[in-house]
Amino acid sequence: MAAPPLALAPTAAAIPAWKWRVIWLLFLATMINYMDRQTMQVTSSHLINEFFDGKEEGYGRVESAFQYAFAFAQIVAGFLVDRFNVRWFYVGALVVWSAAGLFTGLVHTLQALIVCRVVLGAAEAFNWPCAVSVVRRVLPLESRSLANGIFHSGASIGAAVTPILAWLMIGPAGENWRSVFIVVGAAGAVWALLWLIVIRGERAREIERQESVPSEVPSAAPSPRPDVVAPDDSFLRVLMGRLFWITLMVSLTVNVCWHFFRAWLPRILKKDLDYSESEMLWMLAGFFVAADLGCMCAGYLTRRLTRAGFSVERARKHVSTGTSLLCLLAIPVALKPAPWLVAPLVLVVAAGAMGGFANMFALAQETAPRHTAKVVGLAGCLPWVVLAWLNPIIGKLADQSGTFAPTVMCVAFVPLLGSLIACFWPERRSEPTT
Repeated sequence: MAAPPLALAPTAAAIPAWKWRVIWLLFLATMINYMDRQTMQVTSSHLINEFFDGKEEGYGRVESAFQYAFAFAQIVAGFLVDRFNVRWFYVGALVVWSAAGLFTGLVHTLQALIVCRVVLGAAEAFNWPCAVSVVRRVLPLESRSLANGIFHSGASIGAAVTPILAWLMIGPAGENWRSVFIVVGAAGAVWALLWLIVIRGERAREIERQESVPSEVPSAAPSPRPDVVAPDDSFLRVLMGRLFWITLMVSLTVNVCWHFFRAWLPRILKKDLDYSESEMLWMLAGFFVAADLGCMCAGYLTRRLTRAGFSVERARKHVSTGTSLLCLLAIPVALKPAPWLVAPLVLVVAAGAMGGFANMFALAQETAPRHTAKVVGLAGCLPWVVLAWLNPIIGKLADQSGTFAPTVMCVAFVPLLGSLIACFWPERRSEPTT
């Protein structure tokens, strides 16, 4: 009679400690990724004055160049990561994007600036297909939302550290703003060394496997989920399946909301809410710290609900709906509430906007196990193409109207649409207990 508890006990302790260290390395890579990306946002005032004659539209066009490169490189990254060695692709991509970020601080022409942003975008696109594939290969189903939340929260931590670094380095007249790019770009070399030290031998071979090892499948094997894709199915069949299209639409809505605020919040704070340069940098730091907490809490809450008796799919749907509702608080921000209310509203929106990623990546990991990186690449491409097309329009509308408010109010509803689409994800039918 004591056998069942003994059989269940190893489940929680079955994940070796080194695998969680790998997740934290993914966190650091994503942190560096966003630091290299956000250097342009935190120095936007100086870039706009030096390269764009003070026009928001010009800033939007350079942001679009980065996003187009990122979008299409995600497709290439997805196919390469699924086919070749993810361990070496990851470190190689990080070195390239770090070098592109560093050289951004050395250029003096608009053409060179665009080239650096294009190379940065193309190399950074490898981060998510690589990281999501690694998570799937080393962790079991019930722990993936938490692991996704941890590694992706590096984005918000990196984005929070960058404005603080800019505040410390940039002088009152804008001097030394180029040094921010150089310092952040150099950080990639440290990560590359850590990755090669930690991931070697049997650990490297496990990460390089296409499929999860048998010990990592869920312990309470539920009956098959409807519409599930078999491990040996072709990618064409994956594209024709319902799961892929749900993942694609959820990715579109989550990414559009988050990256709108990532790219334009510094301009919104200055143009609409009259923040000073120093106030804007500190508000950005708070925004990304709140986003980090939102992402990790979404992953943790999903895991807790699953252990409390919810199916994995239902737990994800409840958490995703909650994070999307938080994004609606961007509407009162656009209406310029009392100054004391702006900061808490912006922080809650940050938590909601980033919180959607933990479960969005979990959907991608389950859409087609053998094609995880390709699914992530395609699902990531669409929102970036949409954003790249929209950014010059957003900047032009802000130049003409003098405000970002109408755009903010429209974007606030986008994640809610994604959570509604996610409700169509099929759930597993639990086996009756005996």
